[in-house]
Amino acid sequence: EECEISDTIFTECTAEYGGGGAVYANGKANATGSIFTNNFADGFGGAIYNCMHSDCVFESNTEPEIYFDEEFRQNLTMTIDVSDASFGEDIIVLVHVPSVSLNATAVISGTADISDALMVVEIVNGTGILNISGLNAGAYVLTVTVNSTMEYNSCSNSTMFSVMKVQPVIEIIANDIYYGDDATILVNLSDGATGMVELY
Repeated sequence: EECEISDTIFTECTAEYGGGGAVYANGKANATGSIFTNNFADGFGGAIYNCMHSDCVFESNTEPEIYFDEEFRQNLTMTIDVSDASFGEDIIVLVHVPSVSLNATAVISGTADISDALMVVEIVNGTGILNISGLNAGAYVLTVTVNSTMEYNSCSNSTMFSVMKVQPVIEIIANDIYYGDDATILVNLSDGATGMVELY
């Protein structure tokens, strides 16, 4: 049977010969609204071991405070929100992993001239924001991965986005000259634009 633990304070509990300073369970215990402070375990799980939890406070327990054997680790779900952008604009990526705070790695690859770039996304309370700049025009694949932890199994998701070309602005400045003088013509292009300009 599952054991329900609610609104309970655990402090200065000790497990000298294993894990779970305050609670050691087999995956069938669930703690809600409880406080775990200054608990000690000689093994993993200074506060809890194989115990599900929600809305709990963990403070000053031996690390790792929470530990699950692999068979009891929770699966995560991830969604990625990203929109296409024009060249020169930043790409804003929202990564959603409900109810957790952890780090994820993001790898971007694409058809444009770019090496695979590795970035870290900090996910706080289920949401992480990644700002990507300096991409050339082209199509890209973004893959975000959360590595397995002592509490969660790894998860990964991928999405595609494009950086679109923009119409350049060309400004030509030329002053009047006298016959026989050399003409100086100044050509200004949009920021980031390169290439040859033909004048005729």
